[in-house]
Amino acid sequence: SASALNLHLGLLTRFSLYLWSHDSSSQDVGHIIYHELCESIVKWLADMLALESATNTFLA
Repeated sequence: SASALNLHLGLLTRFSLYLWSHDSSSQDVGHIIYHELCESIVKWLADMLALESATNTFLA
């Protein structure tokens, strides 16, 4: 549902921003890849949420 997607999007966004703010000084490749993965997941969820709001047919 939209509310579930909103919740997951919000939690992932806050979690990734928290990690980013605490690990931004780290140049470790693993951290960089992890942050890129978090951003990709957040973008995917945002796309799914936009798709659902546009079509109202997305099934969670």
